[in-house]
Amino acid sequence: MSKWNYAGEKEDPEIGERNFTCTTDGHNKFWNVHWNWTGSVGKYHTVWGDIGSKGKKSPKEFSTKYQMDEWIDKKVNEKFRKGYTEREMKSSKHYKTPAELVKYYRT
Repeated sequence: MSKWNYAGEKEDPEIGERNFTCTTDGHNKFWNVHWNWTGSVGKYHTVWGDIGSKGKKSPKEFSTKYQMDEWIDKKVNEKFRKGYTEREMKSSKHYKTPAELVKYYRT
């Protein structure tokens, strides 16, 4: 469902994810971020851990899209500095529709 912003323009939900791995210097770990912006609140989950494990989840909410985007950019840049590389999700694990990603948030 679309919402309207303060300027009277239609805002569609934004859902996304980015996935990283680090296998340098004896590391074998991953870090993923999944986000959902609904026009009034931004929610994200980070999942991290050793590759092959289920990992740990950490949720957070933002009241503005700017704050959410800034946080995600900061964390992504931090991962690149630490030697992580971004990876593509395999189709069997990739969320094919926004509903699948929203379902992930609720688990």
